This record gives sequence, C-alpha cells and structure tokens, in this order.
Amino acid sequence: MGFIQGIDIHNFKINDNIFVIHGIFKVYKGERRYRWYEKKNTRVVRVFIAGPFFNDEQINRIKRLENALGNNPFVADIFSARFYQHEHLTFGSTEWRTVVFHNDLKYLRRADVVVAIHDFVNGCVDSGTAFELGYAYAFQKPIILIKEKESIPNLMLIESLHAYLANIEDIVTYDFINMPRIPYKGPLV
Repeated sequence: MGFIQGIDIHNFKINDNIFVIHGIFKVYKGERRYRWYEKKNTRVVRVFIAGPFFNDEQINRIKRLENALGNNPFVADIFSARFYQHEHLTFGSTEWRTVVFHNDLKYLRRADVVVAIHDFVNGCVDSGTAFELGYAYAFQKPIILIKEKESIPNLMLIESLHAYLANIEDIVTYDFINMPRIPYKGPLV
C-alpha cells in the first residue's frame, strides 16, 4: 500500500502577529498523520517521480523513493504515476492512453522538481522516463537523477540534471530549499 501526502497551511493571528503553520501530512489507511513545523517563508516543494515500474525490482525502487521523499521535511507533494493508472478505464485503450499521458504532463508542469531513477534494461533507459526528463528540462525543472545500478549514463541525461545521487536514501537529506548542484563524475555514453 502506498500513501497520500499533502500539506495543510494554517494562518492565525496573535497580538497583531500573523503566524503560518505548515502541516505536512500523510494518509495511511484513512488516518491522517501530521508533522508540524512553524516557520515563516518555509518553502516546500512538489516532486514528480520519473522512473519505470514494470517489474518487482523497479516497483520496489519506486516505493523506496516514495518513502524517502516522504521523510524529507521540505517535500510537500509527491506525484508517482503508479498511483494514477486510472483503473476505471480499460488499460491500453485510446481513452486510457490519452488520460494517463495528459495527467503525467499536468503533474510534470506542476512540479517544482523531478526526481528520476536511472534504470537501464538491456542497455536502454526507459523511454517513458527519458521523455519525462526531456519534457521537464524543456520546462526548466531541476532534475535530480538517482543511479543505483551499475550502468553508464548517456551524456544528454547527465548534462540535463541538477544533482546526481548514488542512493535513493540520500534524497531524505537533500536540501530542496537551496537545491545544491551535485554533478555526476564518471564515464558517459
């Protein structure tokens, strides 16, 4: 089971001072759990997860990434396409393809940052992930690439990224406020 995550923002006034409280929440099995923090001008980001989820290994990596992002205090919203497959429509139908495609694009445009899993299968990066990264780059979205598997990335992917991480768990402590650049230093294709 996955989780739904969001943000509640409450403004209130005490002695002519306005306070903003951000409540990061997750909903697990219908129960809303909050992590509160009080900070003026606290910026929280919306993340689009790009990566394949066609087999158990890929799904497990996506789940690990969802959980890691959920533990980063500056991530307010996570879009993971595996939760938006529109099961009320027939898989593969023209209507399903159109809805899934446009829904992904909507959330890509809405995102503040794209976090992608670099996952080669038979020497090729997932074509859907490559498309999402190109689209994000065209819209000047920062791209964080996570490459845990042994493979040599393509020049176009590496030059488009803002930060490179070798482990999914590193995203828990990534500073989404200052967005430090972390270049990839390794061989290219």
